[in-house]
Amino acid sequence: MNAVLHDKWLELDPRCNIQRNMLKASKKRLNENASMGEAIHRPSIVHFTGPPKPWQFHDNHRYKHLYYE
Repeated sequence: MNAVLHDKWLELDPRCNIQRNMLKASKKRLNENASMGEAIHRPSIVHFTGPPKPWQFHDNHRYKHLYYE
């Protein structure tokens, strides 16, 4: 795909790629990157990467409720 789409792609809005590790970003990092801070507070697509998974009782993912929607 990289060879075929070499210069024929667009970068997605950060709101389309929110992952668990991004939710733990420091406030300083979020202040430096306003678009990431906005993406974390108003995501379009949330990837439930890494353990635990949202269907597990002990998971405390900020957007766990969205998994069930």
